[in-house]
Amino acid sequence: MYPLDPADAAFIADPFPVFARMREAGAALRVRASDNVLEWYVTRFRDVDALLRDSDRIAKDEWRLRTGPGRAHVPPVVEYVNRHVLFRDPPDHTRLRALVNKAFARREVEGLAGPIQTIADTLIDRVIGRGEMDLVQDFAYQLPQIVIARLLGVPERDYGALRVWIQALVDLTNANAPYASLAGRLHEFVHYLGGLFSARRSKPEADLITALVEVHEQGDRLDGPELYNMVVVLIAAGFETVANFISNAMLALLRNPEQFDRLRAEPALMESAVNELLRYDGPVRTSTRRWAAVDFELDGQRIRRGETIRLVLSSANRDANVFSDPDRLDLNRDGPRNLAFGGGIHYCLGASLAKLEARIALSTLLERLPNLRLAADPAALPWRSSILIRGLWKLPIAWETSHKP
Repeated sequence: MYPLDPADAAFIADPFPVFARMREAGAALRVRASDNVLEWYVTRFRDVDALLRDSDRIAKDEWRLRTGPGRAHVPPVVEYVNRHVLFRDPPDHTRLRALVNKAFARREVEGLAGPIQTIADTLIDRVIGRGEMDLVQDFAYQLPQIVIARLLGVPERDYGALRVWIQALVDLTNANAPYASLAGRLHEFVHYLGGLFSARRSKPEADLITALVEVHEQGDRLDGPELYNMVVVLIAAGFETVANFISNAMLALLRNPEQFDRLRAEPALMESAVNELLRYDGPVRTSTRRWAAVDFELDGQRIRRGETIRLVLSSANRDANVFSDPDRLDLNRDGPRNLAFGGGIHYCLGASLAKLEARIALSTLLERLPNLRLAADPAALPWRSSILIRGLWKLPIAWETSHKP
């Protein structure tokens, strides 16, 4: 058993030294999760990369494998909204991914740049005269929330309710998720989506809800439960990871002023900068839980069928056997691709949209907020206590305003 407390505050704030020691200690190490489940942590890049792509040895369908007392305590509505493509294995996953890819392809991602830029500018307009803001609440959370709401076709009057429902979906990822208290909000969300689906069947619009309702592939289409669950996965792909990445990226830049200044002076670096910032401190610590589908060995370590596995993406992205000087932020880095968005058949559906939003968000912040700086002690910043998600609750920043008091 590896001596790691996943809920330890120091580990939550800065997990990278721990991950470095884990990579040295072995290919797969047993850790007791906060919900008392024993998990194999796989931390090295090549192992993580291989297992992300291996649907023969690794299973993803939690609800098929989760039996006994643990499943008995899960309200039906919670299980219902969790039965989406992220937690399916082939052939179900293959079929569902083909359908959602076809629906999503109807919205050309690069064509969204103009509307996203308008949203980013509007958010900055609201705060620019103040000279300070909480980047998380005032910008990083609001931008992707508005983008995904508009993509889906959610009316602006419902944005507040959507944020509550999104938070309930995010809370489901916690090891000790309060299922009973979440059930009410999830019931509301399911009821709301039912109304949207009915409205789009009667009167189609140019939005993603309509695309999901109408999509078909070789005579196949999404049934009722699958429609609900596709919206869940699109929200997961299009909101939480983007919000956390914008905040993590800005913090990394502000803590590395030479890289910050270089990016501000050379905007053409933005695409490579986003890739490096994803590697350096991406929005996801580990994969969602997976299970061994068969007995297998990993560098001499025996993993048995049914045992729980965590693929530690943020550790893999700091592996010195793959990335030179991995703890250094280098916006010009020209190396292997990172694993921030996973890999294989479960590669993040919203990766292209997330990168586009991040490029626009960071460019807007750098261009419009002069003398941008941290307005808090970095050591005191509050991190979200999740083994899955890497993100801040709050990130105070400040800048020069055009007028002096």
